Amino acid sequence: MKNVTLANFISIDHSLVMPKYMQIARFIKRAIETGLLQKDDPMPSLSKLAEEIAVKRYTVELSYKYLKELGVLKTWPGKGYFVSELPFSRSIQIFLLLNKLSDYKKVFYDHFVATLGSRALVDLQVYYNDTALFEKLIAKAGNGYTHYVIMAHFNEPFQKQYELINRLPKHKLILLDRKIDQIKGNYGGVYEDFKADIYQSLQKLLKPLSKFHTLNLLLPYHSYYPDQLTEGFNSFCQDYAFERRVLIVNEFIEVNKGEVFICLKDTQLLLVIEKMKTLNFVAGKDIGIISYNETPLKKYILEGITTISTDSGCMGREAAHMILQNYRKHIELKCEVNLRKSL
Repeated sequence: MKNVTLANFISIDHSLVMPKYMQIARFIKRAIETGLLQKDDPMPSLSKLAEEIAVKRYTVELSYKYLKELGVLKTWPGKGYFVSELPFSRSIQIFLLLNKLSDYKKVFYDHFVATLGSRALVDLQVYYNDTALFEKLIAKAGNGYTHYVIMAHFNEPFQKQYELINRLPKHKLILLDRKIDQIKGNYGGVYEDFKADIYQSLQKLLKPLSKFHTLNLLLPYHSYYPDQLTEGFNSFCQDYAFERRVLIVNEFIEVNKGEVFICLKDTQLLLVIEKMKTLNFVAGKDIGIISYNETPLKKYILEGITTISTDSGCMGREAAHMILQNYRKHIELKCEVNLRKSL
């Protein structure tokens, strides 16, 4: 295969979240799978291919090195890169579709990819809770992947999205983060029970919560949140006689003494802290603060922020194990509570 043919075969999509070097690697693998590249064929030089497809030389180098780790390419001293021999029939190509990017998702992704190792090529896409973009990406994915790993969260869920997921081969499907009753068949799932998690977590915090009279659940503005979360919160407050408010917060929040603020997003956490400081309130005494999703910094902010968190790294590992060991089951993640001085 001539070098120019490979350049024509590669089409970089700058709108994708997937890094350019991964896109190049995917096209090279497809060129080998379709027979356009044969065993021991020389690869274009880094500079030549970079010039032909209008990317940086370093980007092509990253792609070649990645493919060498997979065993797709090999090097001969002083002669560059060549096509190696690989049983592509056993290769793992994963369409990974996430609803948004965040620290929580990054931990998931890192553990997912690390557990899979060099046997898998992961095509990461993000639809930002946008149903139209979700539909477009699902349609574009087609049937060209060995596995479909999807985190399905929508600001305005419609039956059409569930129908699209139901059309995917169930033996190739793994759903993340939430269980969806509308999805039928023998597919894999790694998810949270949002209702039980918040109820049981607040039960564990009942003693420090008893210092306060009102609990506030702060929901993200114009973003997805599961209804089960508010159901669990309301049930706890009713059962244990707390005043409660469910607030959609964007840029302003009223902070009063004797109240607890449960922040789903870190932007909300910062708003509460800023307001608390202007009022000279003390966290854990005047007000209580609980934040969702553990991060290293939360151990040190205000001498420690109390957190409710599921192990997204565990979610990544469990999903990868299903793929590598070829089994499907539903796994419910455990929720962890870290009590600190903010409560």
